[in-house]
Amino acid sequence: MNHVDWTRLSTAELSSEITVARNHLQDVTGKPVRQATIPFGAYNRKVIKALKKADFKTVYTSDGGSSHPSRWLQPRTSIRKDTSLKEIEALVGAGMVRTRELRRDIRIFLKKLR
Repeated sequence: MNHVDWTRLSTAELSSEITVARNHLQDVTGKPVRQATIPFGAYNRKVIKALKKADFKTVYTSDGGSSHPSRWLQPRTSIRKDTSLKEIEALVGAGMVRTRELRRDIRIFLKKLR
């Protein structure tokens, strides 16, 4: 709702942030909101627990890497104004190098432990 770092919120604030935003979007669109994107890609065990409790079908992070349709937690690769054409071509053309995916998987694992 306010694009704040969810890892820094209390459990009650986090629940409110997720619920108020979802309800507002559903009221505006008239459709159920089943997906969430984590602000700043910052998450930990508390955030994961709150999102699962809210019954989101898919959650997007900024972890980078390839997504898999069957995963609940979906990584996204950000392309910013300072991303070079060479970097974009590497992402789109050859895909992610396995070592990058492994690093991403380790980051995700460590965030879930916090």
